[in-house]
Amino acid sequence: MAQNRRSESEKSLLNQHTEKHFTAGDIVRDIIICVSDGLTIPFALAAGLSVANASSSIIITAGIAEVVAGAISMGLGGYLVAKSEADHCMKELKREEEEIISTKPGNKRSAT
Repeated sequence: MAQNRRSESEKSLLNQHTEKHFTAGDIVRDIIICVSDGLTIPFALAAGLSVANASSSIIITAGIAEVVAGAISMGLGGYLVAKSEADHCMKELKREEEEIISTKPGNKRSAT
């Protein structure tokens, strides 16, 4: 009887308990990587062009073109990474569901 009460009270506590996790880790990581790439390469390009005695308009135009190209590249890269990760998670979920179904009591198949 006491065991039943304890398990019921534990169930009640578990239902009430919610953990708060930091969920923005991937976003913070992406921002740090993009900012470091987005600032380093244009400055290096501008420095290289200024050493080559290019005019100011060429340096500014090349810098803007590089920033736009870098933004497109990073955006596409981030999209492809997120899409492939989502596909992988869906395939894993499907595989786990099939494994659970195949290992139910009474089934003779075993999980592989």
